[in-house]
Amino acid sequence: MASTHREVIVYSDGSGLNEQIGAAVVLYKDGTEQGVLGKHLAVRSNTPYLRPRLLGLSLVAKLIKTKVDFLMLTITMSGMRI
Repeated sequence: MASTHREVIVYSDGSGLNEQIGAAVVLYKDGTEQGVLGKHLAVRSNTPYLRPRLLGLSLVAKLIKTKVDFLMLTITMSGMRI
């Protein structure tokens, strides 16, 4: 059986300011951009730094689900502090 391993990298970023949050993600498969998602929301919250990161993670999951065929997926996150 031939190997179907493909390198998939997703970059994400999010921020919040003045009761507004936003996040964007970009997915690369084998070095080629495959998709971009972004979302902007007005939110009232006492956790302004947590919500953009959670929004970003939900966009990552959606992009992976729609752009990547996989049997097994390994996710590595760097720079993430929640």
